[in-house]
Amino acid sequence: MMPTPTPNQPAPQILRRIAKRQERRQAAAERRKAEAKAKAEREEAKAEHLAPRVQRLPVYGRDGQMLRGPRVEQSGATMVCSNPVKQLAARSRGKDYPTISEVHVIAADRLLTAWEEAHGAPVLIANYGERLASSATPGVISEASLHAAHVHIAARDEILRVQARLGALWPVIHAVVICHIVPTAWGEAQGMQSNVAIGYVAAALDLLVQCFEPPKQRMQGRILVAEFESIDFQN
Repeated sequence: MMPTPTPNQPAPQILRRIAKRQERRQAAAERRKAEAKAKAEREEAKAEHLAPRVQRLPVYGRDGQMLRGPRVEQSGATMVCSNPVKQLAARSRGKDYPTISEVHVIAADRLLTAWEEAHGAPVLIANYGERLASSATPGVISEASLHAAHVHIAARDEILRVQARLGALWPVIHAVVICHIVPTAWGEAQGMQSNVAIGYVAAALDLLVQCFEPPKQRMQGRILVAEFESIDFQN
């Protein structure tokens, strides 16, 4: 019976050459990894000098769902407030039929301003009643405090009015405008595709613009015309 032939073993110098080639590749990979890590650390240090890391990263819940987007984002050599609506408007500006325009950005900024004014206690007093004649009476409110309270109440009422008008679309506006969550990230948490999520955001922003539109002015000086049928009067 013929013995089973064994494959030819490479020469020792070839094995050494292969081992050295593998060592060079591994060293080059580790060097590239170290360089990438050093570059990331330099960029992080530069970004930390502009804004704290806690403001540049999104906030996630225990279930992994994004609760709040980054508060700031880098724009050139500085940091600006993160605004997903402005990002959508910038991407939609070059299209033939833009879905998000500057009108939506203005409405979103107004809502965000009202939200910030409506939260927190701007007037730290115990008595919001009417001012009394005696200046020594506890609970006297200055004009500045009264103005701050009125601004706070007006902003709260505006938020409640917008919430009632938006209805089921309010969570979309709350996530994108107030929590700065990117529409695609919000849609992913809802099980939506990116184009569907952006469609929901566009519909919600359209309704938000309508919330801030002034009431339509009625026509002044209209002439009312009344037409009567002829009636025969009997004596």
